[in-house]
Amino acid sequence: MGRLWRFIAGTRRRRIVFALFVAVVAAIVIALAGAGSSPSTRSYTGTESCTSADVEANVRLSVYSSEGRAACEAVDRTLGKEGSYWRVQPEGSELEGELVCSLGKSGTLIEVRDTGGHFYGNKFCALLTGKGWTEQEGPGKRIEQEKSEREAEAKVAQEQRQKEEHEKSEREAATEQRKREVQEGHERAKEAATQKKEEGERNAELAHEQSEQKHEQQQLEGEEADRRAQEAREHKKEEGERAAEQRKNEEETRRSQEEAEHS
Repeated sequence: MGRLWRFIAGTRRRRIVFALFVAVVAAIVIALAGAGSSPSTRSYTGTESCTSADVEANVRLSVYSSEGRAACEAVDRTLGKEGSYWRVQPEGSELEGELVCSLGKSGTLIEVRDTGGHFYGNKFCALLTGKGWTEQEGPGKRIEQEKSEREAEAKVAQEQRQKEEHEKSEREAATEQRKREVQEGHERAKEAATQKKEEGERNAELAHEQSEQKHEQQQLEGEEADRRAQEAREHKKEEGERAAEQRKNEEETRRSQEEAEHS
């Protein structure tokens, strides 16, 4: 039962909203009927515009006609009689919301914008089209196109700047890398030269030490040879002296024997 009542209530609400839209569009046509008998196609400027919005919905109507603000005031009055509260918006708020359609008829152009899901905006555009209004480009659409073009150009320019900054950053990083590599190469070469010098000094010192050790060894070997030669000479001398002493003793023994024989 609750679902049924919600369905009935929703159906009644849709019927009321639809009836209100029909009344609103009819009121707009009536309100703008006195805008003059200008050609159906003409150029519009922002100074001829005004914007009226329903305070209870998301839809906004920007009206371009020779009536200026008076056209929106007439819309507000007419729609107020239909029970819908509309009021003229401050200047500069015309482009709030997304453009749903831009329709012209009898020298008047209406740009319909919707700040919500386009439900109300689509209804207005459909009902106005059914009343003979046709698609025409208005100042708001041109402004939005120019804005989109500027935004696109700004985006392209920003992307280009980012690309150039990225490329510049990469070039600077590559330059710094090359500088580091060159510096590291110099440091490695310097370190290698220092290491080679130190190695040469160590080799020279080692060679000097080896030479001194060899000289000392040769000197020691020479001294040892001299000592042995001296010992050999002394030994030979001692042997000579012992041999002479022995011969002397033998001679004395022989003489003693001879003397003994003669006596």
